[in-house]
Amino acid sequence: MSDTTYDCVKGEATKAYDTTKLSKWTRQFVYLKPYIFVIFDNVITTSSSYQKKWNIVPVTLPEDQGGCVLKITNGAGALWIKKLLPVGGTVTFSSSQISVVPNSPGTQDFFLHVMQAVDSNKGEKQVIADDATVVEAGDWFHVEVGSRKVSFSKNGDFQFNGSDRIPPNPPADFKKTKEN
Repeated sequence: MSDTTYDCVKGEATKAYDTTKLSKWTRQFVYLKPYIFVIFDNVITTSSSYQKKWNIVPVTLPEDQGGCVLKITNGAGALWIKKLLPVGGTVTFSSSQISVVPNSPGTQDFFLHVMQAVDSNKGEKQVIADDATVVEAGDWFHVEVGSRKVSFSKNGDFQFNGSDRIPPNPPADFKKTKEN
């Protein structure tokens, strides 16, 4: 899916792994033009004893900005990364790897990250990825980054609504987190 404000792709990687351990792995990658990236992973294992881990390889040692936000600086550029899911997941990092692991074992886990590419001299006031939020409402995760909203369903659907706040009429059971 694509228009003038975003591009979205979905990949299915289940068959790339041992199917006796992994039942499903999909990744949805949304590019909110011109500089925001949202990555949503849905991972289902055949047993809760199999640990799931989200990894990214930085070019340098990330700086911890607090609030589940890391900043990777490389020359004139910087990448800000905010973890929204899993709630309470453990984040570890070094100059060779950033890892996110859920704190509770389960067969299904969701990983959701917002990234923003900026000039390295830009500070927190010029970055909006660090203020990203997620609301879980039923089978949907609604992500708000600045004035834009993207939504991912637990079954793989995607919605984009560039300027609405989330959710417009929140259900009684919604959960909103700024720092997970």
